[in-house]
Amino acid sequence: MARQKSENRYRSQRPVRRIIITNGDDVHSYTVRPWLAGSLAVFGTVFAAVYLGATAYLIFRDGLIDASTSHTADMQQAYENRIANLRGEIDRIASRQLLDQVAYDQKIEKLLTRQAELTDSQRLIGDLLKTARAEGLEVVPTTAVKAATKQDTASLAPAMPRRSPNLSTAYADDSIQDTINARFDALMGAKADSEPLAIGGPSPELRGAAEPSNGAAKEDRPDLSAMSDQLKHYRLSQYAAVEAIASAAETKVSKARAIMRSIGIHLKLASADPIPTATGEETSDVGGPFVPLAVSPEFVSNVEKARAALEQIGSVRKAVARLPLTEPLDNATITSTFGARRDPFLGRLAMHPGIDYRSPVGRDVPADAPGKVIFAGRNGGYGNMVEIDHGKGLTTRYAHMSRISVSTGDVVAKGDKIGEVGSTGRSTGPHLHYETRVNGEAVDPMIYIQAGEKLASVLGDNS
Repeated sequence: MARQKSENRYRSQRPVRRIIITNGDDVHSYTVRPWLAGSLAVFGTVFAAVYLGATAYLIFRDGLIDASTSHTADMQQAYENRIANLRGEIDRIASRQLLDQVAYDQKIEKLLTRQAELTDSQRLIGDLLKTARAEGLEVVPTTAVKAATKQDTASLAPAMPRRSPNLSTAYADDSIQDTINARFDALMGAKADSEPLAIGGPSPELRGAAEPSNGAAKEDRPDLSAMSDQLKHYRLSQYAAVEAIASAAETKVSKARAIMRSIGIHLKLASADPIPTATGEETSDVGGPFVPLAVSPEFVSNVEKARAALEQIGSVRKAVARLPLTEPLDNATITSTFGARRDPFLGRLAMHPGIDYRSPVGRDVPADAPGKVIFAGRNGGYGNMVEIDHGKGLTTRYAHMSRISVSTGDVVAKGDKIGEVGSTGRSTGPHLHYETRVNGEAVDPMIYIQAGEKLASVLGDNS
């Protein structure tokens, strides 16, 4: 053991580092072990690295901060530019939607205006049809209007209801107006229930027509083009009805006037309603509040033309009612006609200026037309006779009566009793001698009677 320690004594020893610090007489000695020196070296290296890193950070910090700030600013600017672009796109979409909504509402307003025009037009047509039916008109569209209406109906066949070609039947009720109102009720309901704009804040009137990118709102809207076409068809039908009424009335008036011209009577009919005179006096007593109608001037002109034609029918009826155009006695046998015949008393050929109607004594004799009695009394071979002046040089005579019921100067109406059948004067039996005279000249009464029958067929039962 002792030998081992002796051997270790002579082995090489690790060098020991000493640090000696002297300060005058004071001497301090420090022994530095290797491990301690290594630790100090490591610590110094780390400290130096940290110090150098901190120094480098402080030196380059401003540049790093500036670079980071610049990058952040660039990113912010990019986001702001993107947001601005998105806002611009949103504004463009909102503006386009608002313009579409305004245009859509304008179309709706136009359709509503046209509907109001059709409503007022229908009122005018309703009045015309009532008058036309009262005049016994069969209102059927003219060929030109039929063709136009047929072509328009063919283009709208899938959407339009089928109607009778006889406009008198087609306009007999308010089916057309009901259809129009139903269409617009649906339109306004769809408009009120639609979604408002999500951007831009439009007024409530513009809500419901915004068109999103997927087109859903557009699909929910009614087809304004189809409705416009339908309103156009209704308008054509109304024009066709008015033209048909005017054509039928003018045709009736023309036929009636032609018949009357055949018997030498020429009518002068007014073509318009009475209007104020130059002195301010009106030709008729009328009045009431002014309630304008939303109807086009062209349609009003057509209605006035049809109304004037219907009024002419009334004028013709009044003129006809003043003429002796019917037989004086109903269901009476004609025993002698107008013209040359053998005289019943002398047996010689003579002129018979009237028509004889066999009838029992005492039967009432009515006035064949209104007029003024210009003679009532005994007149030679006529016996008891009454002569009535109907105007325009036209008179009628009723002779051989047993009794006279009127006096000269009396004004009688059609159908008024003027006397009773008898056999006075040159008569072989009870009968009524009936004459028609124009400007004092006897004419065949049968010409007027036959004309009256033709007028009755043309004008209807009201004549």
